[in-house]
Amino acid sequence: MAPDPNELRRLNRERQYYFLPYYIDVVSDHPEGITAADAKAAVAQHLLQQFEIDIADPAHSGLNPSTGKSQADQWANNLISNDVLDEHMLVVRGGRAVLYPGSDDNSRTEAPPGPALTASQISVLNGRLPARIRNRSTSTYQRSLQLAEHVRSLSGRKCAVDSPSSCVPFDGRDGQAYVEVHHVIPMAQQSSTSVNLDRVVNMVPVCPRCHSCLHRGAHQQAAEVLSEILRWFSAIHGRTFSDANGDLGFDVAAEALLVMYGAMS
Repeated sequence: MAPDPNELRRLNRERQYYFLPYYIDVVSDHPEGITAADAKAAVAQHLLQQFEIDIADPAHSGLNPSTGKSQADQWANNLISNDVLDEHMLVVRGGRAVLYPGSDDNSRTEAPPGPALTASQISVLNGRLPARIRNRSTSTYQRSLQLAEHVRSLSGRKCAVDSPSSCVPFDGRDGQAYVEVHHVIPMAQQSSTSVNLDRVVNMVPVCPRCHSCLHRGAHQQAAEVLSEILRWFSAIHGRTFSDANGDLGFDVAAEALLVMYGAMS
């Protein structure tokens, strides 16, 4: 028996708003990652249980003339559409084959290994709009675990400072060298620009000691670390940090960055 036509019209009209919370729930239930096909299957099961809609049966929701499949099949596909994925999730290696929840902490490294991000995937991630992650008490801006891994690879998973006398290297639980990723212009400044600060040209790999020094160290120590990572940036990218980030509207001179870190007033 087909569902109530009025209910179908409502679902079709509000499908994006309806699916977003469920989308997040599906992927949050799979922190290890979930294939797009399995995500769609979960939605199909949900539609069948809650609305008695079989996505394989056009009689239940009408035929989509552009695809030749049911309307509900398209609703399920909306779960992994580019717009929703870019706004609410993170692109993962392998042509968006695996979906991961958004993160407020890019130090996570437990994502399974895979081929390097392509230039196109990096461009998509760099160009996405800033997206907030909210919890019960606060909110922060989403970081891309995939871009963080890409930035780590630029240095061979070494700290940009790479000083035997000051860096503190160690292996993480994934068996690889543990390297954090520092946003040169802090994500705390995101509300002051419409451009996503979580992009490759605002990120550098640093060991925990150097990262803490930037955010917690005395002025002289923080300034020394900053000088080294800006030198690394120029060597890797072939341009200065200020040239690469001139579209942000920030004063990105070293002293201004140190003020952002709280190393000087």
